[in-house]
Parts: sequence; structure tokens; C-alpha cells
Amino acid sequence: METVRKGKRGAAQLDSVQLLKSRSGSMFVFVLIILTFLLSFTALVGEFYRIHSIQGHIEYELQRAANIAVEDAMHDSWRQDKFGNLDTARAKQNVSDYFGVWMELTPGLQKFSGGKLIYTLQIDAVTADEVPPRVYIKGKVIIPSAYPFLAEDVETPFDIVSRNVRVDQ
Repeated sequence: METVRKGKRGAAQLDSVQLLKSRSGSMFVFVLIILTFLLSFTALVGEFYRIHSIQGHIEYELQRAANIAVEDAMHDSWRQDKFGNLDTARAKQNVSDYFGVWMELTPGLQKFSGGKLIYTLQIDAVTADEVPPRVYIKGKVIIPSAYPFLAEDVETPFDIVSRNVRVDQ
């Protein structure tokens, strides 16, 4: 039988060791383990979703930067004759300008929101081809983890190529 001792107010309290040994105590511990597992799993899924969302947003913005750079740097006199000719220096400058103006990145290619670092872009190469007119952006994005016990930083590579610039039709 379980021993019961009286608390300060006279309420019946089970001794903690006996609580763990009793059937109701083992159920309490089991419920605590399940809740801890569920909370950890929810945090992990939420973190992966956050990282996936940021990565998708960055790839969208980089794709847009490449397309706008090509569209703006095309030589219009060649385009009317159905030839694609690109001013590569201007296209590369347009990509750099897009980072600061539209993506609102710092000179170190970092994105802050509310004073908190959201991500850092590390650009390995921005190259442009005259014919066919294309811009390539290659690098990786570094996303700090919201939960330091999961991972310190998550690095995701990207390789973006401009699209939708057809002049040969």
C-alpha cells in the first residue's frame, strides 16, 4: 500500500519515490516523455519549414535578379533583328544593384529583420554570357538556426540561371 503523508495544509500527498513506483506515477512519467517528444518533434518540423521557406524565397529573388539583369542589359538594337546580345558588365552590375536595392541586403550580403540576422548570402560567382544572353549566379545561403541545439548554421547551395529571354522566334 502507498503511504500518505500530510502536507502543510493537511492535503494528502504521495511521496515522490512512491509516486514513480505506483501505476499512476509511471503513467505520469510516460505522459511527460511523450509530451517532451511531441514538443521536440514540433520544434524540429517548424525549424525545417522555416528554413525551407527562407530558401524558397531567396531562390525566387535570385531568379528574379538574374532575369531582370538580362532584360535590362540586352542590346535593343540587336533584339529587333532577333539576335540576343548582352552587355555582360552591365548585367553583373544589375545583379549587384538588385541585392542592395530590392533584396535590402547589407554590403556584406546579410538580411536583417527587426535587428535579427535572417540569412547571409555567399556568392561564389556571377557570370554572364553574351550569346545566348544568360546570367548565372552560384553560391550558398547561410541560415542561422532558431534552435542552437539543432544546428548552428544551415548552409544551402544554389545555382541560378536566367530564363525567358528568347529572341530567336
